[in-house]
Amino acid sequence: MGYDKILLDVGDFGLYQKLLCGIFVFYTTFLCGLNYYTQVFIFDTPIHRCADPVTDHHERSSSALWSDTLPWTPREKGYPSGCKMLDTSRFGDSVFVNKSANYYGSLGLQDTDPEYFSAIRRGVITFVEETPHKSCDNGWNYDNSLIFNTITSENDWVCDEDYKPLIIHTVFWIGNTVGCFIWGFTNDFFGRKPTVLLTMAVYFIGGVATLFAPSFILLVASR
Repeated sequence: MGYDKILLDVGDFGLYQKLLCGIFVFYTTFLCGLNYYTQVFIFDTPIHRCADPVTDHHERSSSALWSDTLPWTPREKGYPSGCKMLDTSRFGDSVFVNKSANYYGSLGLQDTDPEYFSAIRRGVITFVEETPHKSCDNGWNYDNSLIFNTITSENDWVCDEDYKPLIIHTVFWIGNTVGCFIWGFTNDFFGRKPTVLLTMAVYFIGGVATLFAPSFILLVASR
């Protein structure tokens, strides 16, 4: 009780202490939070579908929306697939080219003649269901209307390589767990200030290296 009384008399938690705590808590919490949660966004996987030269050409020429292309996307478990595309090799590309040209050419009829457009759209859906499917062989297109290009989309870590973002997240949290023990020892031997400065420096260097890592292995190491 005597010690508490002395602190109370000299000023145990005054304006200076509050200001000091506010500055350093904000500084450390901001950097840690930034490092923890930015990876949720930069490694997110945008909605995607297989790239196809024919439909992509018509999409660009007709200024079609992402939703306008969905009838041409094969469905898996009731949802548009991001890993399957039409395999038109069995009946030739001419049928596919003609049907896609007819569909995209009728997009302007959605308001003026919706019944006619709906009939064409249903025909496309039936055509896609009856046509064999194959894995993407021309890369992917991403819907960036809701989210920007991410490291995942820039590297096409989808479908057969969708495990890579998971590995990166896992390694990051393993590193944080190991770091808790390492920084505990540095805190005991060198003090809190050097430890805080060192941890912030490591976070900063790792964050910058994440943005410029040229390969998956180096990206994992930076995390």
